[in-house]
Amino acid sequence: MQLIESQSGLRRARSLRGAIVIGLVLALVGAAVGTATGAVTPFQLVVVKNTAAEPIPVVGTVNVGNTPANQSVTVSNFPASQPVTMAAVAPEQVATFVSTATYSPAAGDVSIVSFGKTVNVTTLIVNNGISDNFDVNLTMPSGPPLLLVSDAEDHFVQDFSMPVPATGATIRCTNYLDECKVVVTVIGY
Repeated sequence: MQLIESQSGLRRARSLRGAIVIGLVLALVGAAVGTATGAVTPFQLVVVKNTAAEPIPVVGTVNVGNTPANQSVTVSNFPASQPVTMAAVAPEQVATFVSTATYSPAAGDVSIVSFGKTVNVTTLIVNNGISDNFDVNLTMPSGPPLLLVSDAEDHFVQDFSMPVPATGATIRCTNYLDECKVVVTVIGY
């Protein structure tokens, strides 16, 4: 019985060795065939180069987020020279109209400031030294007046980013009892 067991163990060892040899031969043949045909096998080595001379191309839209807000984002892949496009800019207009006058409307009354022509108003200043309350409107060449401020107290300055065409202004005293005393300066062209 011992002899039979040792022969079957010997047979099992030979069978195991044969299976390993056959598996190894098949793996090598598969690797050789895969390499010869260009197919990807687990035995091939992949190398990715990303040098300045050989960049990896990216196709599509890339969204860049800056979360949280305190991160800095640096973009440095610009060409050495950048084209510059100049936008046409209108020449700056020099103020050719400046008018300063003192007005004293009674409480609830209106003083009319006439420019004598249509002026492109760039700045309107109302100086007041006695804490009066007042409304300021610009009189437009056509259409309703443009309210600049309602029930202002003391001083008021309005700078226009775009000049406003106007033919005059009105100052309405909103005091309950006393008259207003204001100095109005209009600047424009």
